[in-house]
Amino acid sequence: PQPYVVSVQSNLKEMADFAESFVRDSQTRRPLEYYTLTSMVASPYDDGVNEIPFTVFLTDCGDYYMRTWYDLKPKMEREIERTLENIYMPGKAPLNTMRTSASPKSTLLRYEGKDYSDIDVKFFTPDDFELTPSEFQFSPNPIHAYAEPIPFVGYCQSDPIYVKYNLNYPAVVSVRDTKTDKALRFAVQVYIFNNTPADFSSLQASEEEDVCSSTSCRLNVHVEDSQGSPVSGAAVSFMGCGAGSTDSQGNLVSNVPCGMGFLNVYASGFAPFSNFTSTTFINGLTVVLKRRPAITLHFFEANVINNVISKNYQINAYDVYTLNDQHTNEMVYMDFYNVEENKAYRQIFTEDTGRVTQLPAGNYIISISLSDQGKTVGGVLTRYAISEDLDGKDLYVYLPYTSYYSDITNASEETQEMATLNNVLAECGLGPITDTPVDYLDYQGCMVDYDEV
Repeated sequence: PQPYVVSVQSNLKEMADFAESFVRDSQTRRPLEYYTLTSMVASPYDDGVNEIPFTVFLTDCGDYYMRTWYDLKPKMEREIERTLENIYMPGKAPLNTMRTSASPKSTLLRYEGKDYSDIDVKFFTPDDFELTPSEFQFSPNPIHAYAEPIPFVGYCQSDPIYVKYNLNYPAVVSVRDTKTDKALRFAVQVYIFNNTPADFSSLQASEEEDVCSSTSCRLNVHVEDSQGSPVSGAAVSFMGCGAGSTDSQGNLVSNVPCGMGFLNVYASGFAPFSNFTSTTFINGLTVVLKRRPAITLHFFEANVINNVISKNYQINAYDVYTLNDQHTNEMVYMDFYNVEENKAYRQIFTEDTGRVTQLPAGNYIISISLSDQGKTVGGVLTRYAISEDLDGKDLYVYLPYTSYYSDITNASEETQEMATLNNVLAECGLGPITDTPVDYLDYQGCMVDYDEV
């Protein structure tokens, strides 16, 4: 007689209980937000800074750091994937995984004391998942830092930058019955606002979102280098709103807000471009980026004797050394003044080799001072054209070491003496900046009269 009763081995009730408990937990304790923030904080290092940086503080002289939205977007997507892949049910997190992987492991709670050992739970993003500017924002954008010398201290540091992130993304939860191999799937939304787990109902649109939400004007730019070759992957923003990145031909066509604001273009290996303009002029615009050549500098010192009675300068044979060879605790201060940009850069070096990476190609007036034990012992004032062809090349810098230089107290006299010493070194075949090194171990000496310099 009916009804017919059939028993099926299933964990459907456990699946439903877990799903309801997890959704409630997600609305109150917000575990996925905290797991995501943990992965962001523990993201791998890139140039000494986390790939998802919360704080940027540079302390090596001349260090330069710049990241745009397009730089951080793929890294943030990877951290989201890493977060979801490493969430485990109670008691199921693998042991000793930190020996083989730096990815943080997260374990869910036992809801009502249950460990749900008969169900398998996985977290992942939807197919074709990709963050958009409305889902992933950070401030400041771009992140830009440069380590400059601290006056009278001899050390360098950048202004500390604290990065605030807004993020929302969907996480798909798959609850699989190990007995029937059937799965229940549902989605939850993960919200982070100003680096804090947030309730969607409390989120407020930022001023940037309001401006960037209306994009009714056209941007059409072509980005190329000074040789006329297209620059691909250049990030373009207008009025603080990301417009996209250039294609392989250096072109970008996009919609942006109408009005007046800064057009910014950033590309790896190039000096940033920034210009205040309006939407009237960004349709059909060509932007030329200057490369920032990476140059290795080699520092030498030459002992210069000022013979006041015979009125000449003298460098004795074999009296040229690498920095900190003949003396200790020497430092080199280099000030680069870009004539075209009307902008100054400074770097400090304490070793006999150093690197310059933040200078755009151009003509420079360069002031170089040498100090020993905190006392200035010489310097030169020269001109030098830094070209894009110097990328990856070496330059050799020769500096005078004198016994009288520290006695100069008048700034005008010091500038004049720097120019004079520059000419002394040039007359003696020692640069002062050259791409051809001198065999300093076999230097034969030099004497230059006052009237020659």
